[in-house]
Amino acid sequence: MRRAHGGYAFWIGTNGLPHLAISKDSGKTWGVPINVAPPGVTATKFNAIAASAEGKIAFSYLGTTHKGGFGNADADAWKGAVWHGYIGVMVDALAENPVTLTTMVDSDANPMAKGQCGGRCDGMGDFFDIQIDPEGRPWTAFVDVCTAQCASGGNHDGNKAVTGTLAEGPALTADGGALPPLPTLTDASPKG
Repeated sequence: MRRAHGGYAFWIGTNGLPHLAISKDSGKTWGVPINVAPPGVTATKFNAIAASAEGKIAFSYLGTTHKGGFGNADADAWKGAVWHGYIGVMVDALAENPVTLTTMVDSDANPMAKGQCGGRCDGMGDFFDIQIDPEGRPWTAFVDVCTAQCASGGNHDGNKAVTGTLAEGPALTADGGALPPLPTLTDASPKG
């Protein structure tokens, strides 16, 4: 008996939200796309996806909960909008009704961008990615253009790299189970 293999397509739909289509037969046929954004997210950008063990995936994107999302054509309508990094996982992507677990990478007090975030969002560029390490922990990379001045009410003020992961949750490995604890800085420091 031949075992079916999953395939995944992940994109930002015309409604501005992240969609995932799943194939259970190595891409010969595809299921109906599903919106994987958590409730309240109204617009997203810069999506990335990674797969590890069969049916176990992680994805990330930049998103906002600003009222109206991309339906706001006027730049003034975007005043007050904040953009955050999101990371999501599925451990049962090949199930009939897969479950998505999603969390923000940054905080409400320190978003990655503010305002309309059009085009490349003031220097964010294409530097977004997600990978799954051997322990089954997803690691995602973003660009933060809202650092010190911006976070306290000013304009975008440069850019810096931001990485995010899950401190706890499911391991995206064949064995599954829970993620092991993250090492503390002293555990990861060279001993000498």
